[in-house]
Amino acid sequence: MALARKILEIHALTDLGRGVTTNVAPIWGGTRPNVIPPEAGCRIDFRVPSLAEGERIVAAIRAMAGTPEEGISIAIEGGMNRPPFPETPATLALYEAARGFASANGYDLPKQHRGGGSDGNFTAVMGIPTLDGLGCAGAGAHAPEEHIRWAELAPRCATLCDLLETL
Repeated sequence: MALARKILEIHALTDLGRGVTTNVAPIWGGTRPNVIPPEAGCRIDFRVPSLAEGERIVAAIRAMAGTPEEGISIAIEGGMNRPPFPETPATLALYEAARGFASANGYDLPKQHRGGGSDGNFTAVMGIPTLDGLGCAGAGAHAPEEHIRWAELAPRCATLCDLLETL
């Protein structure tokens, strides 16, 4: 029950207006339905728009550690595993180039912010113009119905080649 309460507290940190999302999964604990579990645990994922927001969320989650009642101990490990992906003028210029190539290759490349985490976060936070999401088009990310649209692979590959040839 203590874990369930903490999960609700973590989800309450989500603030879409500030660009902060939280998710708790997977969750584990117990051995059988009729046995009180001696331990339980979870993994926490959060996405933030800035390092300051990241530090705020990390502090809020770490503050949940302790002994909320006798016999229950809550330990929290870890922190941010990727910095936020900042949008810079240089990245926007790179996006406009990619968008032009995409148009020439027969498709629209909309600018999207997904709050996701990729290895591109590391280069973007260093100030290196970085784009993410130029690969396979599809839907259902991280769900059983996740899929790509294979007919769009060739035009998207052409756009990547155009970018590589001009950089």
